[in-house]
Amino acid sequence: MVVSIGGEIDLATAPALAETLERATPAPGGTVHLDVAEVSFLDSTGISVLVEARNRLEDHGASLVLHRVAPTVQRVLEISGLGTVFELRPDAPV
Repeated sequence: MVVSIGGEIDLATAPALAETLERATPAPGGTVHLDVAEVSFLDSTGISVLVEARNRLEDHGASLVLHRVAPTVQRVLEISGLGTVFELRPDAPV
């Protein structure tokens, strides 16, 4: 399952992302591939949504992979201590 997002992920837009990711629930063993190539900004609210989605998916035996993470977004993940929590792939999701 592939989900593509873009723009600023902040207090105003995080609820829509949370709703989208809530609906993206693959079968156990499945993966949600989140293409974040067009994300220009990620704040703590957006980080919380990603962590909650990852935890929920893992609780259901599935996983979340972030694709094409921009350097600015990757830096936010690293600063927050989450750079190794998420699986980050440089390629586009298939």
